[in-house]
Amino acid sequence: MWWLLAHPALADRPAPIVGGAPAAPGDWPDVVALYTIGDSVGCTGILVAPDLVLTAAHCVAGLSRVVVGTTDLTSGGRTVGVASVTSHPNPYQELDVALVQLAEVVTDIEPRLLMRDCLVDALADGVEVEIAGFGATDAFGYDFPDRLMSARIRVRDADCSNLSAGCYPDVSPGAELIAGGDGVDSCVGDSGGPLYLLGKDEAWLAGITSRAAQPAQHVCGDGGIYVRSDAIADWIVSLGLDLPHPDCVGVNVRPHLAADDLVVRRHTVGAVALRVTDANPEDAHTLEIVDPGRVESWLEGEVLLVQTSATFAGETAVRVRVTDDGDPPMSSELDVVVRAAPVATLPVGCDHAGSMPGWLVGLGLGLLARRRCS
Repeated sequence: MWWLLAHPALADRPAPIVGGAPAAPGDWPDVVALYTIGDSVGCTGILVAPDLVLTAAHCVAGLSRVVVGTTDLTSGGRTVGVASVTSHPNPYQELDVALVQLAEVVTDIEPRLLMRDCLVDALADGVEVEIAGFGATDAFGYDFPDRLMSARIRVRDADCSNLSAGCYPDVSPGAELIAGGDGVDSCVGDSGGPLYLLGKDEAWLAGITSRAAQPAQHVCGDGGIYVRSDAIADWIVSLGLDLPHPDCVGVNVRPHLAADDLVVRRHTVGAVALRVTDANPEDAHTLEIVDPGRVESWLEGEVLLVQTSATFAGETAVRVRVTDDGDPPMSSELDVVVRAAPVATLPVGCDHAGSMPGWLVGLGLGLLARRRCS
């Protein structure tokens, strides 16, 4: 499968949509097919400017022509020649991307905008995205249908921080993402194709298909690694080029949570303020505890309270989620660290308030039981 493409010596092997469905005529008109010198479809690409196609760098060896404007390679579309190719200088350790300069301008297809600026915050683990490509449709990468296929999958690792899954260490975290699996995946021939971030009425290019994530039990179907478009945009700018920016007006951006670490004594109630920031100031927010960790926890407004046990030691984390009321609603999560305070050494023979439950001390009730020490 296309996991072999991670090795430069096997770069002529392309990476289709497994577990998807044929795209309807007119769907994803910006997706193009890349043909090699042997007149076979090698990879997929996406039109990002009237004369520029973005694809994977491992796809451009032997590239001869591009077919645009069709979802069925046997009955439609037209051929456009290739004027030049610019690949990223280090595609097998950094960004597996290339820009194909077309020999003529495509005027009847709207190029796809890249996900960047305000849209970056909308990409997170668990977000549903869509992939498309002219690749194979079986788990072994043999069955090519000559049709544009597409499928909905979910992001598993939005910044590709899991190096054991095959993310490139030189650009991790942040330049790649992992998505798909459980039998729904990109495959051989889908390399260079798009991963779309979906909005209410539009979609943006969030990633370019690169290779399979590891471990993989099948050639295709266990999830893939995609080069993130915000990283691609930085590379394009470094070439002295630029592409149109998305219009952030009306786009609901994901809210963010922040909080200080909470240091709490055993058998004590502690509290920490949660700070919510949102680029859409008109949004209202709902907070909920997703995972209480090893403490009792509850919310009072935007304050997290925890009750530790008499044996609490070390640290734990309380996971809190914030969700806005935008269209569509967006959410993010934060692990608030709760750490046990060091146990103080007390003078012998004193009955200290510290021996009382900490929450009584916090309320001032510990004074009722305090004795003086001589």
